[in-house]
Amino acid sequence: MVKINLKQKTTKLFQVKNQIAKITFRKTFGTKIVLGFSLILFLLALTGVISIVLSNSIGHDIGRINNTNEILTIEKDIESHLFKADAGIRGYIAYNENTYYGTYLSEINKVLNMEKKLLDISPDDKRSEIQEIIDLTNQYQRKITNDLIVTIKAQQITDDMESLLKARERTTSVAATLVPIRDHLTEKLESLVGNNTTNFQKLINTTQNYVGQVIYISIFLVIISIAIGIVISIFLSKSIKKPVSEMISGAKRLAQGDFTQKIKVLSSDEIGVLTNTLNEMSCQLKTLISSVADNAQTLAAHSEELAASTEEVSGSMEEISATTNEVAIVAETSLEKTTTTLMESKEAVKAATSGNEMIKKTVEKINSISESTQKVNNSIRNLGDISSQIGNITEIITGIADQTNLLALNAAIEAARAGEQGRGFAVVAEEVRKLAEQSANATKEISQLTNQIRLGVADAIKSIERSALDVTEGVTLVRDTGLAFENINHSINRNIELIEEITQSIKQTSEGADQLSANNEQISTTIQQVASSTNQLADIANKLQIAITQFQI
Repeated sequence: MVKINLKQKTTKLFQVKNQIAKITFRKTFGTKIVLGFSLILFLLALTGVISIVLSNSIGHDIGRINNTNEILTIEKDIESHLFKADAGIRGYIAYNENTYYGTYLSEINKVLNMEKKLLDISPDDKRSEIQEIIDLTNQYQRKITNDLIVTIKAQQITDDMESLLKARERTTSVAATLVPIRDHLTEKLESLVGNNTTNFQKLINTTQNYVGQVIYISIFLVIISIAIGIVISIFLSKSIKKPVSEMISGAKRLAQGDFTQKIKVLSSDEIGVLTNTLNEMSCQLKTLISSVADNAQTLAAHSEELAASTEEVSGSMEEISATTNEVAIVAETSLEKTTTTLMESKEAVKAATSGNEMIKKTVEKINSISESTQKVNNSIRNLGDISSQIGNITEIITGIADQTNLLALNAAIEAARAGEQGRGFAVVAEEVRKLAEQSANATKEISQLTNQIRLGVADAIKSIERSALDVTEGVTLVRDTGLAFENINHSINRNIELIEEITQSIKQTSEGADQLSANNEQISTTIQQVASSTNQLADIANKLQIAITQFQI
């Protein structure tokens, strides 16, 4: 029963260890982390998307601002170059120098090119207005080229004063027709520049508002992300730190040998599963240590029983020794009496009555020797049975020692797996292993002593059996002597021969008693050795119980 219980407990312990080694973490704890970081990543992604959208809007506005700025620049350049063209034509009119005319042509061409470029880059809703400006510019240029320049050249080739005055009047008249066109063109340009300037300012203000919104929204989302991240970090930290701290304190209690309390399970995630597994392992170890304690008590009880049995055997051997001494004394007495009977055989007739009584006493003594021999035989057989029981007990103790050694090995393995926390338990496991080795060595010595006892008992039984045969023969001879005493007067010679045979048998009985006494002394020595080994086994059991008391269950 002890072997089976230890094997079952060891198997359960390995099962718990395999469960710990093969734990597949559930998704609960991982889900918390994934959800927390997913929320933070979502907020960051949302912040990025909003920033990208607003940045695109700002980029679009900046593009419009650049476009408007380019349009304004071109429009102002058109105004500038148109003013220079007007200055050139005025100088040409006033001073009649081709340099001014060249300036006019260069500037008016620049104005036309810029107006075409402005038409290309302007939005669709402004194209008609720009096209009108282009038409006015072309009309203004044609008027100058076809009308004003002709009058100016005509004025240059006039010789008389009257023709010159008329030519100047025509030039003034033609120039007067250009003024409305020029004023209309200027008005259109100023209106276009004013509108674009207003739009440019609006775009700048809108862009600034967008930039402010982007900054505020980004700051808000960043603050929200940081706050949520802090909350998630605190939550995850608490959900990890508190169960882990509880599990560490529980593991320390287990390492110190305290199995009275269970580790509190504070969560249902992987840490909670690990805590439950540690609690199951604690229960298994508690049951295993209780079993070891019970087995240690059983070992102590068996040791006490073995000591008691040894004392009984010792007492029986003392009785056997006393009986053997009595047999030796009786044999010596019988020898003396038979010698006396032989010496006085010549007066056997006179002492027939006395001889008859002596023979009766001899028969009684021989019967007593037979009974004593039978008792010795029974005691020695009982001693053989006790030796067999001692052998069985040593086998049980050997099995317990083997299982204790296996238990110590398993405990050492678990202590090694536990690392620093299992160092104390490893020391206890080493002490248990040493005690198991001492128990195994003691049982080996007990087994050897038991075998010696068995051999001594076998020799004693053989000697007793021979003595019993001798006693039986003595009884037969005495009975024959009694029959011969009825005719003693007729067979004195035969009586002498029978007395000599009786003397020889008594000598053999005395020798057998001496040999039995020697065997008894050897058996007594062996029993003392068994008693010593039994005391050692009891000490081992006490040490094992003391080692178990280090654990609180």
